Amino acid sequence: MIWSAKQIAFENATLRSNEDLAALYMPFDPLLFFADAGNGDLFALLPGLDRSDVFAWNHEEDSRT
Repeated sequence: MIWSAKQIAFENATLRSNEDLAALYMPFDPLLFFADAGNGDLFALLPGLDRSDVFAWNHEEDSRT
């Protein structure tokens, strides 16, 4: 479930540079994705803020909870 450091770097770079995803979803820039749920949903942290919350991104509705 939790990605390797190599996969974290790859997935985050891919999400930020994919123009098709940028047209469909809110920006991914503030999020640091580190794991997936196996169904397309991803888990992320907000490293720029003083919060230890883990956010779940729902790929079907683009919600972040």
